Amino acid sequence: MHRVPTHSAEAAVRPRSSLLAALIPVLLLAIPSSAQYGPFQVGTLIEATMDGPDLPNAPTPNAFSGALAVLPLKADVYYPIAPQGPNSLFVAPPGGGPHFPIVVFLHGYGGHPQDYGNFLSAIASWGFIVLAPRYVRPPGFEAPVEQAYEAWLMLQKMREEAIFSTGVFPGVTNIDPAPDAHISLVGHSMGTVSGFYLSGAEEDVRTMVQLNPYQGNMLAGLFPLCGTVPWGVILGWQGAIPAAQNFSGHLYQLAGTDDAITPAAAAAYWSDQGELGDHHPARNILATVVGLGHFGSLDITAANQPIPFPGCANPLPLGAMHGADQHLVTSLFVTKALRADFGVGIQENIFDEILGSGFMDLPVSLNGGAPQPIQVDVLSRCRDTAVWVKPSSQGGLEIGIAGHPQDLGMIYAFVEEPYAFGILPGWSLLGAVDPAVFGNISAYPGTGVLIGQIPGQPTGLEIGIMAYMIGTDRTDLSRLATVHY
Repeated sequence: MHRVPTHSAEAAVRPRSSLLAALIPVLLLAIPSSAQYGPFQVGTLIEATMDGPDLPNAPTPNAFSGALAVLPLKADVYYPIAPQGPNSLFVAPPGGGPHFPIVVFLHGYGGHPQDYGNFLSAIASWGFIVLAPRYVRPPGFEAPVEQAYEAWLMLQKMREEAIFSTGVFPGVTNIDPAPDAHISLVGHSMGTVSGFYLSGAEEDVRTMVQLNPYQGNMLAGLFPLCGTVPWGVILGWQGAIPAAQNFSGHLYQLAGTDDAITPAAAAAYWSDQGELGDHHPARNILATVVGLGHFGSLDITAANQPIPFPGCANPLPLGAMHGADQHLVTSLFVTKALRADFGVGIQENIFDEILGSGFMDLPVSLNGGAPQPIQVDVLSRCRDTAVWVKPSSQGGLEIGIAGHPQDLGMIYAFVEEPYAFGILPGWSLLGAVDPAVFGNISAYPGTGVLIGQIPGQPTGLEIGIMAYMIGTDRTDLSRLATVHY
C-alpha cells in the first residue's frame, strides 16, 4: 500500500464564498486500481480554513454548553472529480453531474486528517464529499465534546455561506447544499464518541460508521503500554450517552480482537446504548474482526509498522493481521457501508460484502502466515432490515438477511414484469420462500444475520427478494434486493 500519487497540482481553488480558502493548491489524486477505490478521481483541499472568528447564527445546542472552539477552524476536504472512463458505476442525473453526499470524518486522539489520507481518498473515490475537520489541542486535553463542537460550527457556517454549492470544486457539480441533506459521520476511536455528540446536535446525521469505538472506563490497556493519562478523553465520554440512546439512524461499528487501546467490548457498549434508549437505531450492526488492531484506518498501518502514539515512549503493536490487510478491511467496511446505506448508485447487495460471504471470503494474513478467509463475528439488531441476494456457488440463489435476533419473518421472491401491479409496481410475486429450505444454511446463529440458499436453475430474468419481518416493537418490509439470474 502507498500514498495515492499526485496527478496534478497546478490549479488553485477559488470558492465563490469567502468562507473557505485553500492554503495550498488542489491536488487531483490518481486513484490506483484496487478493490479499495471507486471510479472517481479525487481532489483535495489541504488546510481549508474558515475566514475570521465569526460564529454561525444558529443557537448553540445544550450539548455543547461550555465547549470551546479554537479559531479559525480548519479542515481537509476530499472530493470526487470525474469517473474514470465511460463504464462508471454511477450514472449522472439528467442535466447535471453526480449527486455527492457529505461525509464528516472525525479523527482519533492525537491524530490529524492527513494521517488518514489514503483512507479518506478511498471514501471520496466512491462518490462522497469528505470533510475532515482538524481538531488540535495540547496532549492530554483533547475532548470529544469539543471535537464535535468544532465540526458542528463548521457545518453551520457552511450552510449559511452555501459552501457546498455548484461550481465550488473544479469538475464537481450538483452537490446538495440543502439544510436537510443526509450527512454521514465516520469516526475513529475518540472520533466515535465525538460522533455521538454531533449526532445529538445535528439532526441531519442519519448514518454513523464507527471504527474502534472507545469507552472511558475501558482504556486500562493504554496505561501499562504508555503510562499516559489522556484526561480529556477519559473524562469526556459519558456526556455522549444520551445522544447514543436517542440515535435513530443507521449505526455500523467495526472492532478488532487485537485492539491494544480500546477492546471490542467498548464497541458493544455503544451498540447496547441504542437498545436501551427510547429511539432505537434503525440499523445497528457490529462486526468484530479477529486480528484487527486499533489503527487499521491510518495510512502508516498499510506499511505494517508499529504505530507511534502520543505520550508513549514506544510504538504500539498493530495486531496479528498484516497492516496492509487491516487497512484494506477497514476501508472496505466503511466504503461499502456508506454505499449500501445511501450512496450514489445505491445497491442493496453491497451488504453481502460487509455481512455475507462476500466479506467472509476476503483473504487476510495473520501472524505472517499464508492468506486465509477473514474471521469475523457479526451482531445485527436492525429494525430497518437489510437483504441481499446473489447466485450461489453451489447453484440456486444465496440470500442474506440482517435483522434483529428476536425477529420472525417471511422472505418473498418476485420476478420483474414491466406491466405488473400489486405490492411492487413492475414486479410479480412468485411466492414466499420456504423457511425450511432457507434455514438449511445459516451464519452467525442467534445474532440477527441469516444466510441461506434456495435451489433453482437460471432463468435469464431479473429476480427480486424482499423480507417481511415481525419484531417485538414493529413490523418491517425491507427494500428490494435484485439479481439477474
